Amino acid sequence: MFKIQSQAIPENIIGQIREDSSAGVPMEKSIRKLYDMGLTITQSIKAIRTGCGISLREAKEHVSNHPVWAAVTVAAGPLHEDLDADIRSVVYK
Repeated sequence: MFKIQSQAIPENIIGQIREDSSAGVPMEKSIRKLYDMGLTITQSIKAIRTGCGISLREAKEHVSNHPVWAAVTVAAGPLHEDLDADIRSVVYK
């Protein structure tokens, strides 16, 4: 049996991102900070969304396009394409 890692982000991390955003720290630096702290890409998206007060779409674009997540984004490409094709096959039947 395996343990599923919690995707919850500690409030102090959200607070740091809020402070950075309010102080005018570039979002790219905040994303790098989250990566260096060991957060997953999903946790980073949630933290940027909440801490910077932006939409989920904007947060996902900023985080997934950041160079520290390039390998993850490229590796996930085929999976996203397969999921998209499966969804389209069901929706447009």
